Amino acid sequence: MVKTCEHLNRREVRRMKAEARGNASSIYAPPAAGLVEEKAVLNAKDLVKMGFARSMAYQLLNRQDLPVIAIGGRKFMHGEKFRAWLANQAEGAERFRWEGR
Repeated sequence: MVKTCEHLNRREVRRMKAEARGNASSIYAPPAAGLVEEKAVLNAKDLVKMGFARSMAYQLLNRQDLPVIAIGGRKFMHGEKFRAWLANQAEGAERFRWEGR
């Protein structure tokens, strides 16, 4: 039985579109860390390419403790400082886990 558009859910539609483009796995798994080029300045789209959800990317750009650069209405983040902050967060989480909390 062939499903009509009314019977397809969003996931099936996205999968069909991705298969038509030839990149079916890209909508389900974030890219590997080595595949994202290291830019000097990151925007929300770059954070999404790193594997963050779109809403999380905008939440990160609105945080006060991150190196955010505002130009007009757009927000960018210093790439190297963000990666250092992210590594520090991961290290703190690892230490927290090993301390038995």
